[in-house]
Amino acid sequence: MAQAILNDERDNHAGDRTEYRVYFFVAYPLFFTAALLGRLLPRSKEQAPRRSVFHEAADMAHSVIPWVFSGR
Repeated sequence: MAQAILNDERDNHAGDRTEYRVYFFVAYPLFFTAALLGRLLPRSKEQAPRRSVFHEAADMAHSVIPWVFSGR
């Protein structure tokens, strides 16, 4: 029989969340610049509906940062 003991101690992954946020705030300006450059450069004739530049930068950062943690 397995027993699960829950306690009120600090979450073991809280440091990882803090580290993720630090990486996000460091990487976000780079991806924001890339999103702005993507708006300025000519595109193909088919254009999908555009989202905010801020959302594009956040999506890029959220898609790349997990790779930092995958090597552990």
